[in-house]
Amino acid sequence: MRASLRICFLSICVLSISHLARAVSCSVVHHGPLSPAEQAWASGDADKAADLWRAQLKANPGDTSALAGLVHALLRAGSIDEAEKLVNDALAAAPHSASVVSLRGDVEYRRGLPWKAAESANEATHLDPCNAQNMLLVAKIDRLNSMYAAGRRMVGTAAKLDPENPEVRRAVAMWSQRSAPAQAQGQAPARTCHLASSVASADIPLVRLYAEADRPVGWGIAAKLGDRPVQLQVDTGATGLVLNRAVADKLGLKVEEKMKLGGIGDEGFKEGYEAYVDSIRIGGMEFRDCSVMVMNARQTLDSSDGLIGMDVFSDFLVTLDYPMHKLLLGPLPARPQESSPAVNEARTAAGAGPELGLYDRYIAPEMKDWTPIYRVGHDLLLPVSIEGRENRLFIVDTGAFATVVSPAAASTVTKLRGGSAMQVHGLSGKVKTVKDADFVAFHFAHLVQKVEDVTTFDMSGISRGVGMDVSGFLGASTLNVLTIFIDYRDGLMKFEYDPNRGYRMGNQAY
Repeated sequence: MRASLRICFLSICVLSISHLARAVSCSVVHHGPLSPAEQAWASGDADKAADLWRAQLKANPGDTSALAGLVHALLRAGSIDEAEKLVNDALAAAPHSASVVSLRGDVEYRRGLPWKAAESANEATHLDPCNAQNMLLVAKIDRLNSMYAAGRRMVGTAAKLDPENPEVRRAVAMWSQRSAPAQAQGQAPARTCHLASSVASADIPLVRLYAEADRPVGWGIAAKLGDRPVQLQVDTGATGLVLNRAVADKLGLKVEEKMKLGGIGDEGFKEGYEAYVDSIRIGGMEFRDCSVMVMNARQTLDSSDGLIGMDVFSDFLVTLDYPMHKLLLGPLPARPQESSPAVNEARTAAGAGPELGLYDRYIAPEMKDWTPIYRVGHDLLLPVSIEGRENRLFIVDTGAFATVVSPAAASTVTKLRGGSAMQVHGLSGKVKTVKDADFVAFHFAHLVQKVEDVTTFDMSGISRGVGMDVSGFLGASTLNVLTIFIDYRDGLMKFEYDPNRGYRMGNQAY
């Protein structure tokens, strides 16, 4: 029996080894009391923990437990180069250590190379199919690939094999929180945003948004919050609803919880708060009891009353038809296990069924040519090749003014020029240093876009938030000439370009 199975969709690999418990016999690991480094890590003192793990490694260079702790601490702190050097040195000394190979996967994941991380996790599984720490990496990759049931099973297996491991316990708690809403058997807790109208589809006009009379800045939709009409910018880079403070004040929204909002910009997180809206009407739909995020008075959007993330419609198949100026919502394809109790029972018996209400990605026959994407929360991450070279992760962000790239990624293929005239602002204020790059060709999802004078700026803050290196945004200058199909449930997208529909923008060429 094979110990693992790797399934690859284009450049995205899904690691499925959830049947390991039936394939091999593993011993349960028992730990002694937490070491001082582990105690510091558990208490949140990452710097102290890292120093203690360094001392442990210096005294015992072969201590893989100390190595793992230090590498994870460095990755969390953003010291990726140091973590990578430690792992490479350890691999040179022990190339067949499952623990060290798995740590290489952790570094690759943080580098924004999850397809390589999947290969390392697969290699580590063959070396030691009972390694609980590697199972956590597999589960993380599964989650990224919308393989939620497989990821939950993998965490469950890790918990059986290494129940005292603090990282395993943390993973169990996280996945339990993810599973909890699905176990409610349709009874939503109070004040949980839900669709109150029975609507299977919708056809919603997209309206052009302008900062000034002659400067278009995006597309939005008309909505009603309570009885107040608003315009909300369509933004796949946002989550839920984000409102201007002026709108929230007019609606009389009450502060439920203070919070900080962040995004593009170098001015750090900004003050805001969470509030609830009793009713949101969009097209023929009504959502009730929805949480919204409110920006303070100094963080106003110059073209709309707020932002609406397309994850609001994650229960629908979302189509952003920019050439025809429409947002279309339709039913998602039924999963096989939802169509027949007998099929569901058989799939569950085979280890392929839902786990605590979680499901794995399903690619319906009519969607076989769609592009699997990575999801981190609301963010849609797509592998993009710059000038046909190695894939890098870009966020699909309809709210971004243009397709932009990080200086690190751009400098590998073209020259950078300082002193850009472009001013870039986001939820975290102004970007301090903006540069331009020469001609760049972006390859993604069977399309190629050639762009001159590409805007570049540092994206390390965005990368920290995502947990992986992000090399750019596919923004409005690319997306606004396409028809974009999004299946949030299964992590699938499709992009269509028809030169005979709509219009061309600037120097885009396909």
